[in-house]
Amino acid sequence: LQNYHLFTIYAHLNSIDVSQGQTVDPNQRIGTCGNTGNSEAAHLHLEIRAWNNANETSTGRMISNRMDPVVLFRR
Repeated sequence: LQNYHLFTIYAHLNSIDVSQGQTVDPNQRIGTCGNTGNSEAAHLHLEIRAWNNANETSTGRMISNRMDPVVLFRR
């Protein structure tokens, strides 16, 4: 993904322990799983989106650039 920036979205959280733009450390808790929004059980909804503008704040503009996060976990 050369020349693109990655954005992560964690949805359905019960609590959020970090702020937007904050740098987090490995294994740092960012929140707790919840059952918010239109869901039937507590779970984590993870999206990773790529966009060429590092300052983009509208996730709606990134919707056509969604990617499968599995790509980032393959070795």
